[in-house]
Amino acid sequence: MAQWIISKYDSLELLQEWRIPGNISAGQIEELLKRLASRDLTEMEVINSSLRKNSRDRINLLDRKGTGPEMHVGENPYYLAHREQL
Repeated sequence: MAQWIISKYDSLELLQEWRIPGNISAGQIEELLKRLASRDLTEMEVINSSLRKNSRDRINLLDRKGTGPEMHVGENPYYLAHREQL
């Protein structure tokens, strides 16, 4: 059995942690991280983060960082997710 662990950090300080069933896909977890991170942004930051990658005004505040089993989204605070086997 597996589970996802989602952690909210501000710099190196752990602010909160959630455990989610492991049957959720990595794509769904990535989307969840983006939703959580968007709560800490202004409306204009959300709009600019949602533009096409080649757009002049685009910023990467909602882009996934990390490859493989661990991913994070956001910048102080940021949200980190990894899958753990029980």
